[in-house]
Amino acid sequence: MKEEQLDAVTTLDELKGIVMMMRDESVYRSAFFMMTGYAKVRLDDGTITIQVTIPALESGETATLACTMELERTDAKIRFVVKAEASDGNKKDFSFQPTGWRVKQVPLQSFILPKDAANTDGSWDADGGYFNSSTYEFEAFTREGSLYKGGSFVFYMPENRKAPKKQIDTEIIKDQKAAYALRDKRQYTTENGNAVVPGDFEYANDHSTYVEITGLLSYFEEVNGIEQLTYANVRMLIHLGYANQNANDYETLRNHSYTYTVKVRGVDNIEVDVSGGESRPGYDGDVVVNFQNSYYFDSHYDRRLIKLNKSGFIKTEDGTTVGTLRWGVNTPFSRGVQEVVTDASQIRAEMRDYRWIKFAVNAEYGVDSEQMVKYPGDQNYNDRFRWMQKIMTGFLLIIKILILMPACVT
Repeated sequence: MKEEQLDAVTTLDELKGIVMMMRDESVYRSAFFMMTGYAKVRLDDGTITIQVTIPALESGETATLACTMELERTDAKIRFVVKAEASDGNKKDFSFQPTGWRVKQVPLQSFILPKDAANTDGSWDADGGYFNSSTYEFEAFTREGSLYKGGSFVFYMPENRKAPKKQIDTEIIKDQKAAYALRDKRQYTTENGNAVVPGDFEYANDHSTYVEITGLLSYFEEVNGIEQLTYANVRMLIHLGYANQNANDYETLRNHSYTYTVKVRGVDNIEVDVSGGESRPGYDGDVVVNFQNSYYFDSHYDRRLIKLNKSGFIKTEDGTTVGTLRWGVNTPFSRGVQEVVTDASQIRAEMRDYRWIKFAVNAEYGVDSEQMVKYPGDQNYNDRFRWMQKIMTGFLLIIKILILMPACVT
Protein backbone atom coordinates (compact mmCIF):
# COMPACT_ATOMS: atom_id res chain seq x y z
CA MET A 1 0.00 0.00 0.00
CA LYS A 2 1.50 3.32 -1.08
CA GLU A 3 1.17 6.77 0.49
CA GLU A 4 -0.24 8.34 -2.67
CA GLN A 5 -2.99 5.72 -2.64
CA LEU A 6 -4.12 6.95 0.78
CA ASP A 7 -3.72 10.60 -0.17
CA ALA A 8 -6.21 10.08 -3.01
CA VAL A 9 -8.95 8.91 -0.63
CA THR A 10 -11.75 11.48 -0.09
CA THR A 11 -14.57 9.36 1.40
CA LEU A 12 -14.93 6.64 4.04
CA ASP A 13 -16.31 4.24 1.44
CA GLU A 14 -13.18 4.73 -0.67
CA LEU A 15 -11.01 4.01 2.39
CA LYS A 16 -12.97 0.83 3.16
CA GLY A 17 -12.50 -0.31 -0.41
CA ILE A 18 -8.69 -0.28 -0.26
CA VAL A 19 -7.09 -3.72 -0.26
CA MET A 20 -3.68 -4.30 1.36
CA MET A 21 -1.36 -6.90 -0.14
CA MET A 22 1.17 -9.02 1.75
CA ARG A 23 4.79 -8.60 0.68
CA ASP A 24 5.78 -12.17 1.45
CA GLU A 25 4.01 -15.51 1.44
CA SER A 26 4.55 -16.15 5.13
CA VAL A 27 2.53 -17.19 8.17
CA TYR A 28 5.17 -15.83 10.55
CA ARG A 29 5.44 -12.25 11.77
CA SER A 30 8.30 -10.21 13.19
CA ALA A 31 7.87 -7.64 15.97
CA PHE A 32 5.69 -5.48 13.70
CA PHE A 33 1.99 -5.99 12.91
CA MET A 34 -0.20 -4.07 10.50
CA MET A 35 -2.87 -2.19 12.47
CA THR A 36 -5.75 -0.03 11.30
CA GLY A 37 -8.72 1.56 13.01
CA TYR A 38 -10.92 4.58 13.62
CA ALA A 39 -10.82 7.76 15.65
CA LYS A 40 -13.75 7.40 18.07
CA VAL A 41 -15.57 9.93 20.23
CA ARG A 42 -17.50 9.12 23.41
CA LEU A 43 -20.62 11.30 23.61
CA ASP A 44 -22.21 12.69 26.77
CA ASP A 45 -24.80 9.89 26.83
CA GLY A 46 -22.05 7.25 26.81
CA THR A 47 -22.44 6.16 23.21
CA ILE A 48 -19.44 5.98 20.89
CA THR A 49 -19.35 7.43 17.39
CA ILE A 50 -16.73 7.44 14.67
CA GLN A 51 -17.91 10.84 13.43
CA VAL A 52 -15.17 13.30 14.28
CA THR A 53 -15.39 16.98 13.40
CA ILE A 54 -12.13 18.29 11.98
CA PRO A 55 -12.11 22.12 11.87
CA ALA A 56 -10.94 23.97 8.79
CA LEU A 57 -7.48 25.33 9.46
CA GLU A 58 -5.26 27.84 7.79
CA SER A 59 -1.82 26.81 6.69
CA GLY A 60 0.42 26.20 9.69
CA GLU A 61 -2.44 26.01 12.20
CA THR A 62 -3.04 22.97 14.37
CA ALA A 63 -6.03 21.70 16.35
CA THR A 64 -6.54 19.19 19.16
CA LEU A 65 -9.34 16.66 18.59
CA ALA A 66 -11.28 15.18 21.51
CA CYS A 67 -11.14 11.60 20.26
CA THR A 68 -9.34 8.32 20.79
CA MET A 69 -7.55 6.46 18.00
CA GLU A 70 -8.44 2.78 18.45
CA LEU A 71 -6.34 0.43 16.33
CA GLU A 72 -6.83 -3.27 15.64
CA ARG A 73 -4.51 -5.85 14.14
CA THR A 74 -5.48 -6.90 10.63
CA ASP A 75 -4.05 -10.37 11.33
CA ALA A 76 -5.46 -13.23 13.37
CA LYS A 77 -3.33 -15.35 15.68
CA ILE A 78 -3.85 -19.12 15.42
CA ARG A 79 -2.47 -21.56 17.98
CA PHE A 80 -2.70 -25.35 17.65
CA VAL A 81 -2.20 -27.69 20.60
CA VAL A 82 -2.05 -31.41 19.72
CA LYS A 83 -2.54 -33.99 22.46
CA ALA A 84 -2.28 -37.79 22.38
CA GLU A 85 -5.11 -39.23 24.47
CA ALA A 86 -6.12 -42.86 24.01
CA SER A 87 -9.85 -43.37 23.48
CA ASP A 88 -9.93 -46.24 26.00
CA GLY A 89 -7.77 -48.09 28.51
CA ASN A 90 -7.19 -50.98 26.11
CA LYS A 91 -4.60 -48.95 24.18
CA LYS A 92 -1.13 -49.18 25.75
CA ASP A 93 2.05 -47.16 25.10
CA PHE A 94 -0.07 -44.64 23.20
CA SER A 95 2.17 -42.22 21.32
CA PHE A 96 1.72 -39.51 18.69
CA GLN A 97 4.90 -37.95 17.33
CA PRO A 98 4.14 -34.80 15.27
CA THR A 99 6.23 -34.63 12.10
CA GLY A 100 5.02 -31.37 10.57
CA TRP A 101 2.29 -28.85 9.82
CA ARG A 102 1.35 -26.49 7.02
CA VAL A 103 -1.42 -24.01 6.25
CA LYS A 104 -3.27 -24.00 2.95
CA GLN A 105 -5.32 -21.30 1.23
CA VAL A 106 -3.84 -18.39 3.18
CA PRO A 107 -5.07 -15.00 1.84
CA LEU A 108 -2.48 -12.67 0.37
CA GLN A 109 -4.69 -9.63 0.87
CA SER A 110 -7.01 -7.90 3.32
CA PHE A 111 -9.29 -4.87 3.35
CA ILE A 112 -7.72 -1.98 5.23
CA LEU A 113 -10.87 -1.84 7.38
CA PRO A 114 -13.44 -4.57 8.13
CA LYS A 115 -16.51 -4.67 5.92
CA ASP A 116 -19.94 -3.64 7.15
CA ALA A 117 -21.81 -6.15 4.98
CA ALA A 118 -21.18 -9.36 3.07
CA ASN A 119 -20.56 -9.58 -0.66
CA THR A 120 -23.21 -10.94 -2.99
CA ASP A 121 -21.73 -14.44 -2.56
CA GLY A 122 -21.96 -14.20 1.24
CA SER A 123 -18.25 -13.62 1.88
CA TRP A 124 -16.97 -10.76 4.04
CA ASP A 125 -13.36 -10.41 2.90
CA ALA A 126 -11.30 -9.31 -0.06
CA ASP A 127 -10.80 -11.81 -2.85
CA GLY A 128 -7.55 -12.25 -4.70
CA GLY A 129 -4.53 -14.51 -4.32
CA TYR A 130 -3.93 -17.38 -1.91
CA PHE A 131 -0.89 -19.48 -1.03
CA ASN A 132 0.09 -22.66 0.75
CA SER A 133 2.77 -22.34 3.40
CA SER A 134 5.87 -24.49 3.62
CA THR A 135 5.87 -27.48 5.94
CA TYR A 136 7.24 -26.60 9.37
CA GLU A 137 8.22 -28.55 12.44
CA PHE A 138 6.28 -28.16 15.67
CA GLU A 139 7.61 -25.39 17.91
CA ALA A 140 7.20 -27.46 21.09
CA PHE A 141 6.88 -31.18 21.81
CA THR A 142 5.30 -32.98 24.74
CA ARG A 143 6.78 -36.28 25.96
CA GLU A 144 6.24 -38.79 28.72
CA GLY A 145 9.42 -40.81 28.92
CA SER A 146 10.04 -42.30 25.49
CA LEU A 147 6.46 -41.66 24.29
CA TYR A 148 5.46 -38.59 22.33
CA LYS A 149 2.27 -36.92 23.55
CA GLY A 150 1.87 -34.18 20.95
CA GLY A 151 3.08 -30.60 20.63
CA SER A 152 2.08 -27.09 19.61
CA PHE A 153 2.71 -24.31 17.07
CA VAL A 154 1.52 -20.76 16.29
CA PHE A 155 1.01 -18.86 13.05
CA TYR A 156 -0.58 -15.63 11.81
CA MET A 157 -2.75 -14.85 8.80
CA PRO A 158 -5.06 -12.16 7.39
CA GLU A 159 -8.78 -12.58 7.94
CA ASN A 160 -10.53 -15.19 5.82
CA ARG A 161 -14.32 -14.98 5.88
CA LYS A 162 -15.39 -17.03 2.89
CA ALA A 163 -18.94 -18.33 2.63
CA PRO A 164 -19.19 -22.13 2.15
CA LYS A 165 -19.63 -23.55 -1.31
CA LYS A 166 -22.67 -25.47 -0.11
CA GLN A 167 -24.57 -25.26 3.16
CA ILE A 168 -24.62 -28.21 5.56
CA ASP A 169 -28.29 -28.69 6.34
CA THR A 170 -28.26 -29.10 10.11
CA GLU A 171 -32.06 -29.39 10.12
CA ILE A 172 -31.74 -32.70 8.29
CA ILE A 173 -28.40 -33.77 9.76
CA LYS A 174 -29.25 -33.58 13.45
CA ASP A 175 -26.12 -35.33 14.68
CA GLN A 176 -23.57 -32.58 15.38
CA LYS A 177 -20.64 -34.91 14.85
CA ALA A 178 -21.91 -35.99 11.44
CA ALA A 179 -22.56 -32.39 10.42
CA TYR A 180 -19.11 -31.32 11.55
CA ALA A 181 -17.43 -34.15 9.62
CA LEU A 182 -18.94 -32.80 6.38
CA ARG A 183 -16.84 -29.64 6.73
CA ASP A 184 -13.84 -31.56 5.41
CA LYS A 185 -15.66 -33.86 3.01
CA ARG A 186 -14.03 -33.87 -0.40
CA GLN A 187 -14.41 -35.67 -3.68
CA TYR A 188 -11.93 -38.43 -4.51
CA THR A 189 -10.91 -39.83 -7.87
CA THR A 190 -8.82 -42.87 -8.82
CA GLU A 191 -5.62 -42.69 -10.80
CA ASN A 192 -4.19 -45.64 -12.76
CA GLY A 193 -7.02 -47.77 -11.45
CA ASN A 194 -5.95 -47.83 -7.79
CA ALA A 195 -4.36 -44.62 -6.44
CA VAL A 196 -6.88 -42.40 -4.67
CA VAL A 197 -6.42 -38.70 -5.45
CA PRO A 198 -8.15 -36.06 -3.26
CA GLY A 199 -10.22 -33.52 -5.16
CA ASP A 200 -12.26 -30.41 -4.30
CA PHE A 201 -14.12 -29.98 -1.06
CA GLU A 202 -17.84 -30.59 -1.32
CA TYR A 203 -19.02 -28.01 1.22
CA ALA A 204 -16.08 -25.78 2.15
CA ASN A 205 -15.16 -22.88 -0.11
CA ASP A 206 -12.15 -23.63 -2.29
CA HIS A 207 -10.33 -20.71 -0.61
CA SER A 208 -11.29 -21.38 3.00
CA THR A 209 -8.14 -21.77 5.08
CA TYR A 210 -7.27 -25.18 6.53
CA VAL A 211 -4.35 -26.78 8.36
CA GLU A 212 -2.67 -30.11 7.64
CA ILE A 213 -0.90 -31.88 10.49
CA THR A 214 1.16 -35.03 10.01
CA GLY A 215 2.55 -37.43 12.57
CA LEU A 216 3.35 -40.99 13.57
CA LEU A 217 0.76 -42.72 15.75
CA SER A 218 1.55 -45.99 17.51
CA TYR A 219 0.04 -48.07 20.30
CA PHE A 220 -0.49 -51.64 21.45
CA GLU A 221 -4.05 -52.98 21.67
CA GLU A 222 -5.45 -56.37 22.58
CA VAL A 223 -7.86 -57.69 19.94
CA ASN A 224 -9.51 -61.10 20.37
CA GLY A 225 -6.95 -62.01 23.00
CA ILE A 226 -3.97 -61.10 20.79
CA GLU A 227 -1.84 -58.02 21.44
CA GLN A 228 -1.22 -56.14 18.22
CA LEU A 229 0.84 -53.08 17.38
CA THR A 230 -0.78 -50.33 15.33
CA TYR A 231 1.64 -47.98 13.58
CA ALA A 232 0.20 -45.24 11.40
CA ASN A 233 1.60 -42.41 9.32
CA VAL A 234 -1.36 -40.04 9.57
CA ARG A 235 -2.44 -36.73 8.10
CA MET A 236 -5.09 -34.59 9.77
CA LEU A 237 -6.99 -31.89 7.90
CA ILE A 238 -8.69 -29.16 9.92
CA HIS A 239 -10.65 -26.26 8.44
CA LEU A 240 -10.47 -23.11 10.52
CA GLY A 241 -13.66 -21.66 11.99
CA TYR A 242 -16.39 -23.39 14.00
CA ALA A 243 -15.79 -21.12 16.99
CA ASN A 244 -19.53 -21.12 17.77
CA GLN A 245 -20.18 -24.77 16.86
CA ASN A 246 -21.72 -23.71 13.55
CA ALA A 247 -20.85 -26.35 10.96
CA ASN A 248 -21.10 -23.72 8.19
CA ASP A 249 -18.66 -21.32 9.87
CA TYR A 250 -15.23 -21.25 8.21
CA GLU A 251 -14.35 -17.72 9.31
CA THR A 252 -11.14 -16.39 10.80
CA LEU A 253 -11.64 -12.82 12.01
CA ARG A 254 -9.03 -10.08 12.18
CA ASN A 255 -7.68 -9.06 15.59
CA HIS A 256 -8.79 -12.39 17.09
CA SER A 257 -6.74 -15.06 18.83
CA TYR A 258 -7.84 -18.68 18.35
CA THR A 259 -6.68 -21.84 20.07
CA TYR A 260 -7.44 -25.20 18.45
CA THR A 261 -6.95 -28.21 20.69
CA VAL A 262 -6.59 -31.41 18.67
CA LYS A 263 -6.91 -34.70 20.57
CA VAL A 264 -5.54 -37.75 18.77
CA ARG A 265 -7.45 -40.69 20.27
CA GLY A 266 -6.91 -43.51 17.80
CA VAL A 267 -6.15 -44.37 14.21
CA ASP A 268 -9.63 -43.23 13.09
CA ASN A 269 -10.59 -40.87 15.88
CA ILE A 270 -9.55 -37.28 16.56
CA GLU A 271 -11.29 -34.45 18.37
CA VAL A 272 -10.93 -30.77 17.53
CA ASP A 273 -11.87 -28.32 20.25
CA VAL A 274 -12.26 -24.63 19.49
CA SER A 275 -14.73 -23.96 22.26
CA GLY A 276 -16.04 -27.52 22.48
CA GLY A 277 -14.85 -30.95 21.33
CA GLU A 278 -16.31 -33.04 18.54
CA SER A 279 -15.04 -36.30 17.07
CA ARG A 280 -14.38 -36.06 13.36
CA PRO A 281 -12.82 -38.17 10.60
CA GLY A 282 -10.71 -35.49 8.89
CA TYR A 283 -7.93 -38.01 9.10
CA ASP A 284 -6.14 -40.28 6.66
CA GLY A 285 -2.82 -41.97 5.98
CA ASP A 286 -1.12 -45.35 5.85
CA VAL A 287 -1.67 -47.79 8.69
CA VAL A 288 0.43 -50.81 9.66
CA VAL A 289 -1.15 -53.32 12.03
CA ASN A 290 1.14 -56.03 13.38
CA PHE A 291 -0.74 -59.06 14.72
CA GLN A 292 2.47 -60.77 15.83
CA ASN A 293 5.45 -59.90 17.98
CA SER A 294 7.24 -56.57 17.75
CA TYR A 295 11.03 -56.30 17.93
CA TYR A 296 13.29 -53.43 18.88
CA PHE A 297 16.84 -53.31 17.44
CA ASP A 298 19.94 -51.28 18.01
CA SER A 299 22.06 -50.51 14.95
CA HIS A 300 24.84 -52.73 16.34
CA TYR A 301 24.99 -56.41 15.50
CA ASP A 302 21.77 -58.09 16.61
CA ARG A 303 19.45 -60.72 15.20
CA ARG A 304 16.02 -62.23 15.74
CA LEU A 305 14.12 -65.28 14.53
CA ILE A 306 10.88 -63.92 13.09
CA LYS A 307 7.96 -66.15 12.18
CA LEU A 308 5.32 -64.74 9.87
CA ASN A 309 1.71 -65.90 9.82
CA LYS A 310 0.31 -66.45 6.32
CA SER A 311 -3.11 -65.26 7.50
CA GLY A 312 -1.70 -61.76 7.70
CA PHE A 313 -0.88 -61.62 3.98
CA ILE A 314 -3.54 -60.56 1.51
CA LYS A 315 -2.78 -61.53 -2.08
CA THR A 316 -3.99 -59.66 -5.14
CA GLU A 317 -5.47 -61.23 -8.29
CA ASP A 318 -2.00 -61.76 -9.78
CA GLY A 319 -0.91 -63.72 -6.71
CA THR A 320 1.44 -61.06 -5.28
CA THR A 321 1.12 -58.93 -2.16
CA VAL A 322 2.19 -55.68 -3.83
CA GLY A 323 -0.13 -52.88 -2.74
CA THR A 324 -1.61 -54.85 0.17
CA LEU A 325 1.41 -54.92 2.51
CA ARG A 326 3.04 -51.95 4.20
CA TRP A 327 6.04 -51.54 6.43
CA GLY A 328 7.13 -48.71 8.65
CA VAL A 329 10.44 -47.31 9.82
CA ASN A 330 11.19 -44.85 12.61
CA THR A 331 14.85 -43.91 13.06
CA PRO A 332 16.62 -40.57 13.61
CA PHE A 333 17.06 -40.38 9.82
CA SER A 334 13.88 -41.95 8.39
CA ARG A 335 10.29 -42.24 9.45
CA GLY A 336 7.05 -43.10 7.76
CA VAL A 337 5.12 -45.91 6.11
CA GLN A 338 5.86 -47.46 2.69
CA GLU A 339 3.94 -49.93 0.54
CA VAL A 340 5.76 -53.13 -0.45
CA VAL A 341 7.03 -52.64 -4.03
CA THR A 342 8.81 -54.84 -6.56
CA ASP A 343 11.49 -52.25 -7.43
CA ALA A 344 13.56 -50.70 -4.63
CA SER A 345 13.86 -47.48 -6.67
CA GLN A 346 10.19 -46.83 -5.85
CA ILE A 347 10.99 -46.53 -2.14
CA ARG A 348 10.93 -42.88 -1.15
CA ALA A 349 14.32 -41.35 -0.33
CA GLU A 350 13.24 -40.33 3.16
CA MET A 351 12.45 -43.99 3.95
CA ARG A 352 15.82 -45.52 3.04
CA ASP A 353 17.38 -45.76 6.47
CA TYR A 354 16.15 -49.35 6.68
CA ARG A 355 19.07 -50.86 4.77
CA TRP A 356 21.09 -51.72 7.87
CA ILE A 357 18.46 -54.40 8.54
CA LYS A 358 18.90 -57.59 6.47
CA PHE A 359 16.53 -60.54 6.09
CA ALA A 360 17.25 -64.17 5.23
CA VAL A 361 14.50 -66.71 4.48
CA ASN A 362 15.35 -70.02 6.17
CA ALA A 363 13.96 -72.18 3.35
CA GLU A 364 16.26 -70.51 0.81
CA TYR A 365 19.32 -71.58 2.83
CA GLY A 366 18.12 -75.03 3.90
CA VAL A 367 17.92 -74.06 7.57
CA ASP A 368 15.29 -75.39 9.96
CA SER A 369 12.51 -72.94 10.90
CA GLU A 370 13.63 -73.02 14.55
CA GLN A 371 17.23 -72.05 13.75
CA MET A 372 18.88 -68.84 12.61
CA VAL A 373 20.56 -68.46 9.25
CA LYS A 374 24.24 -67.58 9.29
CA TYR A 375 24.72 -64.12 7.79
CA PRO A 376 25.17 -64.78 4.05
CA GLY A 377 27.26 -61.65 3.37
CA ASP A 378 26.55 -58.31 1.70
CA GLN A 379 27.08 -59.82 -1.77
CA ASN A 380 23.82 -61.74 -1.39
CA TYR A 381 21.72 -58.59 -1.24
CA ASN A 382 20.73 -56.63 -4.30
CA ASP A 383 20.93 -53.17 -2.76
CA ARG A 384 20.92 -50.82 -5.74
CA PHE A 385 21.41 -47.78 -3.51
CA ARG A 386 24.57 -49.30 -1.99
CA TRP A 387 26.02 -50.04 -5.42
CA MET A 388 25.10 -46.54 -6.61
CA GLN A 389 26.95 -45.11 -3.62
CA LYS A 390 30.02 -47.23 -4.46
CA ILE A 391 29.92 -46.11 -8.11
CA MET A 392 29.71 -42.44 -7.12
CA THR A 393 32.54 -42.88 -4.60
CA GLY A 394 34.71 -44.47 -7.30
CA PHE A 395 33.80 -41.73 -9.77
CA LEU A 396 34.83 -39.02 -7.31
CA LEU A 397 38.05 -40.92 -6.57
CA ILE A 398 38.93 -41.02 -10.29
CA ILE A 399 38.31 -37.27 -10.58
CA LYS A 400 40.53 -36.64 -7.54
CA ILE A 401 43.32 -38.77 -9.04
CA LEU A 402 43.11 -36.91 -12.35
CA ILE A 403 43.28 -33.55 -10.58
CA LEU A 404 46.29 -34.54 -8.48
CA MET A 405 48.16 -36.21 -11.39
CA PRO A 406 51.08 -33.95 -12.46
CA ALA A 407 50.99 -32.69 -16.00
CA CYS A 408 53.52 -34.21 -18.45
CA VAL A 409 56.07 -31.75 -19.83
CA THR A 410 57.80 -32.57 -23.11
